[in-house]
Amino acid sequence: MDAKFNIESVVNFTKSKITELATKELSNTDKKLKLDNAVVSYITTTINAIAPNFVIRWIINKFLIPYIPILTQAVYDLLKAKIEGVTNG
Repeated sequence: MDAKFNIESVVNFTKSKITELATKELSNTDKKLKLDNAVVSYITTTINAIAPNFVIRWIINKFLIPYIPILTQAVYDLLKAKIEGVTNG
């Protein structure tokens, strides 16, 4: 993983993870949980690689991580019409 962190890298990671999960035989709830966890892991790993400072990690955990489900839902909503198999039914 490269140590580049910006909103574009997070959105691109999220899109690729949505595409990957679309092929899995999981409920939509399980897909969303796996997606959110993967994005949180991506962000924390990347931040730790480029800024191992405790204060920066605290700020990220306090002010960014709680909004990951909103971010992933927004990316999903934008892609929903373009990716087959994301929704069941």
